[in-house]
Amino acid sequence: MNLIQYVRCFMLLSLLLIASMGCGGSEGASPCKPDDSTQSLEGEYISIASSIADRWISMNPSTQMAWNWGDSVLMLGIMKLYEYSGKPQYREYVENWINYHINEGYELNMSDKCPPGILAADLYQRTCDEKYKKVIDDIYFYLTKEAPKTPEGGISHLGTFAPDYPQLWIDSLFMFGMPMIRAGTITGDQKYFDLIIGQFKIFADLLQDPETGLFRHAWRDGSVVPTDPVFWARGNGWVLASLTELLSVLPENHRDRQALKGIYDPLVEAIKTWQDSENGLWFTVLNRPGETYTETSASALFVYSMLKGMNEGIIGQVFTAYAVNGIEGIRGRIIDSPNGPIVTGTSKGTNPGNFDYYNKIGIEDDINYGVGSVILAFTEYQLFLEGGH
Repeated sequence: MNLIQYVRCFMLLSLLLIASMGCGGSEGASPCKPDDSTQSLEGEYISIASSIADRWISMNPSTQMAWNWGDSVLMLGIMKLYEYSGKPQYREYVENWINYHINEGYELNMSDKCPPGILAADLYQRTCDEKYKKVIDDIYFYLTKEAPKTPEGGISHLGTFAPDYPQLWIDSLFMFGMPMIRAGTITGDQKYFDLIIGQFKIFADLLQDPETGLFRHAWRDGSVVPTDPVFWARGNGWVLASLTELLSVLPENHRDRQALKGIYDPLVEAIKTWQDSENGLWFTVLNRPGETYTETSASALFVYSMLKGMNEGIIGQVFTAYAVNGIEGIRGRIIDSPNGPIVTGTSKGTNPGNFDYYNKIGIEDDINYGVGSVILAFTEYQLFLEGGH
């Protein structure tokens, strides 16, 4: 082979390599292989979670559930119940919901519209149906190309609803964070992890309090909200749940793992510190015990995160007592009805504010994200009782 032939051969091979990379997706992505594996856990807490889910499903047709964050948390709990119990009616409910919205069309214009991607990623893993992958791709495109950013590079929670007023809410680390974590886990594509890890660093740098380890709710106009050391419980629950999920899938030698642990460890220790010793729950303003009310959804997110952290070996068994006390406190929030158990004591949607504002947020029963969070906590507790993963 002469030099000219060698160059032509090299160019041809290069073109073939580029073409193959284009067909295969981003570098590092893995071909989809359907995996619809489930477990067959049985026990008291799977039974309670199933009863809660069954009641909800019987009263709320899937096609009436919205494409938003609250219903997505509910669906996440039901999908986790499918994963741990293997009962097909739970997957069917979730699948009917997301298929309905894919067929009807959906909007991606703020962080709160991204959580359906959690379920799309799960169903993509189970089916390899490209319509679910498209949801993930659409969310990634929105986050990287369309969502307004703060000067620090943080993705604005309010998205294109307030394009000229970008601001960070810690809710976002769950709302768009969880879909990106699931997408990275399922596809093997590092770009999803790079996005959410970068956001965790930005949010923590601006909003994590160095003295307590807790997160303030928001960053806007170059300042934290609230300015006083007031820490909203459910917001910290969103952060802890998403960060626990991320650490559960990152390799031990991942280049960013230690930085993320530097965010996680003070947070989970602070959550442990502020648990109410009397009922095992957490106050809606974490660091103002006795001045406000204990709240169900935040407590369930904390318990779920602790249990998952122990099940995955991220934290030690010293958290067992706190998780068990939390489970008992949550059980005290479940009441019977003719149609099945109802989750009570969940605070309504909450914007960034001050202590008085958080304290005045109303409490209701049977709220979608409260139900979903409780199902997550109970299913993870059953797995914990079985010895974890």
